[in-house]
Amino acid sequence: MEITSVLGKSGFFLWGTGGQPESSVIPDNKSAMSWSLEEKIVLYASQLSVGGQHQRILEPLLADRDAVDWNRLFKIAVREGTAGLVYKTLKRMGGAYISGIPCMGALARVYSSTVFKNTLLIEEFKHVLFTLESRHVPIIVLRGYVLIYWIYKDPGLRPINDIDILIREKDLSIVKDVLSKAGFHSPAGHPLLSMKGKVVIDIHLDILGSSRIQSRRFGFDETSARWWEHCRDISSYINDEGGAAGQVSYRSVFVLKPHDFVITGAMHLMKHSFERLLWFVDIREIIEHESPCFAWDGLADRARYLELQRPLYYALYYIKTIYGTDVPQLLLDDLKRACNTFDYLMIGLRLENKKMPRWGDIVFLFNIKDTRQKIRYLRETYFPRREVMSQVFDFSNPFMVYFLYVFRAGQVIYAGSRGGMRLFWYSLALLCRKRKTRFPG
Repeated sequence: MEITSVLGKSGFFLWGTGGQPESSVIPDNKSAMSWSLEEKIVLYASQLSVGGQHQRILEPLLADRDAVDWNRLFKIAVREGTAGLVYKTLKRMGGAYISGIPCMGALARVYSSTVFKNTLLIEEFKHVLFTLESRHVPIIVLRGYVLIYWIYKDPGLRPINDIDILIREKDLSIVKDVLSKAGFHSPAGHPLLSMKGKVVIDIHLDILGSSRIQSRRFGFDETSARWWEHCRDISSYINDEGGAAGQVSYRSVFVLKPHDFVITGAMHLMKHSFERLLWFVDIREIIEHESPCFAWDGLADRARYLELQRPLYYALYYIKTIYGTDVPQLLLDDLKRACNTFDYLMIGLRLENKKMPRWGDIVFLFNIKDTRQKIRYLRETYFPRREVMSQVFDFSNPFMVYFLYVFRAGQVIYAGSRGGMRLFWYSLALLCRKRKTRFPG
């Protein structure tokens, strides 16, 4: 059943209720019952605006300070990439709630460090953008750099490890030349990385990394995405009156539209096995920022066209269940048709904050329909080409690569058996609690 056809017959716009007060959207707090106290505080504090229902959840969690392991909470916030958001949320709640919290100083230092690092990255990248614009080289700026301007409005709230840009392969030599003249260099074995001190620019020839793992193209047709036809000028996202974006009218520097930002964010989550809370928060904050005019029907059509319903369902179901984000149930029902029993199990485990390294590879495996292509994908993912193996293990000696394959085999056997046992026990525990908690399937 097509979502757009339902809209046409019913006359109902699938845009959610973004204009309603937050208190009318209630998160499913039962889904976080198995989370530790520290994990719950980090979870609900990792938002740009905490009020209404979420504040009423946080207040009792912070009431008994002696029950909280603040050192563990700090480590969790840093690991999840949301230390800046947690710091700001706790500060906004006022002295009555933050007095006597021993990790506030450490969180403040992480926030200040993130401001410094991000400001350095942003200022350095402005010069690169200016040069690329003068050479008329089209690029699409991805993820964190744009989100700081567009969504977070504060360089201390969203850490950036590197700046990701998407270019056409025919422009690679020009981009590398521009970066080289700007003082950047590529480390041995990593030709698409450019570094200058602590500033790192990651060049992408495609979104999903098919240049490294070529068989990924079996599960996602990069050419059909037509990212370059679904982007807009960077100035429509960035309003920087005192910076480069305010001084230069960019015609060659682009960013993705909101729909593609959400979809590529879900792809990034899948690629990294849905590990960090920050990437879920990015998607949630984009949707909240665009409400009440976020065109859900357009998002559904785009995901269906790209055959990326599975990772999008993971991301949207998570933020709806955990945060109460106003994602239409009709959309989730439509996306769920692409999922299977394994997906339901993995989503259930993720909602309980159980993480499985590399299970994003298995999720993507289901996007590949041909059995032989699936086998090739698994082989290339865990035993990639020699040049990729050299990058993974940081070895340039060509003879060492053959020994690395033997070592890799041992790694795969060990990690596979250990991960299989963890999955078994996690699944058993989840099934035992199924009667008490709502199962996402």
